[in-house]
Amino acid sequence: MPKNHKTKAQHIKNTWGRKCNNLVFISSKNDTTLGAIGFHLKESRRILWDKMKSGFEFVYQNYFNDTDWFLKGDDDS
Repeated sequence: MPKNHKTKAQHIKNTWGRKCNNLVFISSKNDTTLGAIGFHLKESRRILWDKMKSGFEFVYQNYFNDTDWFLKGDDDS
């Protein structure tokens, strides 16, 4: 979620995310500072599957052959 880019996702990028060969954030808005890929979907739990599906398709098309495993996390708490 864009409002959590600086308050939550940035901390992941600056800590354990540095140990990842590929770290991709999926959001509803692009953020070049964070490295978030925006799919321009509304923020809503009703379309969470659409955003997840878009994210999985993106990493499959771009990182499948270069990555051993994937971790899906979320920023809600």
